[in-house]
Amino acid sequence: MHTTPCKIPAALVAAIALAGCQSLAPDAASAAQVEAAHAKLAAAYSACDAAAFAVAYAEAFTFVTSNTRQIIRTESGLRAYLAAGCALKPNPTATVKEQSLRFVGSDAVVTGQYLFRVPDGTKVVDVLQNFTVVFVRQSGAWKVSARHVSLVP
Repeated sequence: MHTTPCKIPAALVAAIALAGCQSLAPDAASAAQVEAAHAKLAAAYSACDAAAFAVAYAEAFTFVTSNTRQIIRTESGLRAYLAAGCALKPNPTATVKEQSLRFVGSDAVVTGQYLFRVPDGTKVVDVLQNFTVVFVRQSGAWKVSARHVSLVP
């Protein structure tokens, strides 16, 4: 018996390949969800809302800043960090000045700059800080698994 090799049209092969790639790419909704989670984190910091600040982090996380002497890995460490800042009057605030988001596998990596407003004696000063935040999907929400914040040189 003689068989003829099956020929698949090139356009069909290209469409299958493209569809496969598209299914791996994150959608706009995921990007918007990550940006919203990041905005909620900054808002919780600014409002000195310890519960909202702590819930923004994944079950396992790391957090380090120019102001921390060691890496924070616990909820109590997050709460102590926030309480120290919120003891200042007026309390510091943070806004996301600019950010760039990309997905690496199932994680979202956000880099950019925060604008912190912090008390300095009798006045409030603006302080730019660079950041990298890694978000993971956990319990149906985007949570911080790693965060690094440092003063702009």
